[in-house]
Amino acid sequence: MVPILVANEPNSVNYCERSHMMTTPAHAVKDEVWELIEDQIATFGQPSRLTPSELAECHYRAERIKHLGQELDRIGRTAILEKRFGRAA
Repeated sequence: MVPILVANEPNSVNYCERSHMMTTPAHAVKDEVWELIEDQIATFGQPSRLTPSELAECHYRAERIKHLGQELDRIGRTAILEKRFGRAA
């Protein structure tokens, strides 16, 4: 799912399904990141305090999002190098 801002509602975010003709590694990583972000939003949107276990899950998701962001950077750098210098043998 991809977040889209709703016109005239600056704090509102709606999600829409996105379909890919072909799933690339980058798309799979991005999809996982969005799923983790949605879980974080749902957790932090709860009216009650987080339990220690929920807090640990939030920490895990934050670390996973960070790791996946680094993976996307690596994929992007590799794609740029391949485009510039051709595929490595």
